Amino acid sequence: MLHAVAAVLTEQLPQDIAMAHEALAVNDWVRLKRAAHNLKSNLGLFPRG
Repeated sequence: MLHAVAAVLTEQLPQDIAMAHEALAVNDWVRLKRAAHNLKSNLGLFPRG
């Protein structure tokens, strides 16, 4: 299960980060909010220490 989650994250995280950078560059706040939500959701799969 962990391998499946890690595989999805290694593919999705760079895309979400790129989307956030692109949205910020053009002041697209709706798209930036979506990217931040995606990042938070994906990173929330891992418990905090």
